Amino acid sequence: MKNFDILVIGNGGREAAIIYKLLEQNENINIYQWQYQGVISNVNPFCNDIDSDEELLKEIVKRGFDLVIIGPEIPLVNGFSDQLRAYSIDVFGPSQRGAMLEGSKIFAKEFMEKFGIPTAKSITICDFEDEKDKLKSVIYPVFMKASGLAGGKGAVFCENYDFALKILEDILVNNKFGDQEGVLVEEYLQGVEISMLGLISNNKYEIFPPSRDHKRALDNNEGLNTGGMGAISPLDDISKCDYEKWGKIIFDKVIAGMKAENIQYNGVLYVGLILVGNIPFVLEFNCRFGDPETQVLLSLLKNNLLDIFFNVAGNKDIGKMEFKNEYALTVVLAAKGYPERYNKNIEIKNYKELMKDIRIIPANLKKVDERFLSTGGRILNITGTDKSYAKLREKVYNTIKHFKNENVFYRIDIGEI
Repeated sequence: MKNFDILVIGNGGREAAIIYKLLEQNENINIYQWQYQGVISNVNPFCNDIDSDEELLKEIVKRGFDLVIIGPEIPLVNGFSDQLRAYSIDVFGPSQRGAMLEGSKIFAKEFMEKFGIPTAKSITICDFEDEKDKLKSVIYPVFMKASGLAGGKGAVFCENYDFALKILEDILVNNKFGDQEGVLVEEYLQGVEISMLGLISNNKYEIFPPSRDHKRALDNNEGLNTGGMGAISPLDDISKCDYEKWGKIIFDKVIAGMKAENIQYNGVLYVGLILVGNIPFVLEFNCRFGDPETQVLLSLLKNNLLDIFFNVAGNKDIGKMEFKNEYALTVVLAAKGYPERYNKNIEIKNYKELMKDIRIIPANLKKVDERFLSTGGRILNITGTDKSYAKLREKVYNTIKHFKNENVFYRIDIGEI
């Protein structure tokens, strides 16, 4: 049987979860990672010394991988998938135009309004001095959203005009979230938030079970927005019938819009939803797997993930996805101070890739001389599954206690609210 050479671009928790699933299900694969941090066994580094897209593209073409999986949003928004496809390399990840659903919140909002996808009302501000007075005409509270990529931290809740003006200046003048084309000022919708992830290929879709990401840094949903402090799936408060109905409404309209705009989309679409009553509104689109939703959703997937990736990359039918009749939970161990100022090179002792009934998924972690050191804010994902939700929480939280020290923290209420 042929051995497949697979390259995974990215080295966060999402990419680690993908790699673990591929290794768990397949023996006939050689996995390479850019950039590899030495933590996951049975993975090969690929061009770790290269840090430019141009050089990386040359080396990938020269190497001739059977499949390239692009994990993070930045390469997708920059069009790296299109560049690879130009060399007839199979890629899991949407085109640059498709990735604009995440790369520009202004583009995504206009797309939703044009194709009848339910979303909150908003106004757009692109120039601070000339347009700041628009903030006087909105009803508070609102969410201020940086239009471009902001690492999951670009949405700020504003209760009043004065605070909204400060955030607008932070985004457009002080570049708090990097260079941005503008800001969406969006009405505040009160409701229940869920994550809906679906795969799109050949103008068809398949969705994963509903999951919930816990964005706030601290317990009781307090503190600043983060990239995600934990996730759970499935959700007892969401009926399967309703969820599938919402999925059909949203994905049918997205696919119709893609066809109308001549946008090629072969990959995963993350839909951040808020339910107002029983009506779903789209808060955001992402063009890649969510992190940490990926950790729980792939734990539940029964299908061979490699087959799915090849089908999507080849624009073929995905096939029916099946999932375990269990709960999955992941809790993030983060550096104290995250998502603002925090230390790196925190040593994680007693690290093991696998423990009984639990998977320790590295995120921002590297191996240096047999020591495991943090490289970013979110360090580990403690992930497990069980038919009993109570037993699952006990297993996950009993495990994460082993990593507790004065330099790290985690939420104790993941899955509870």
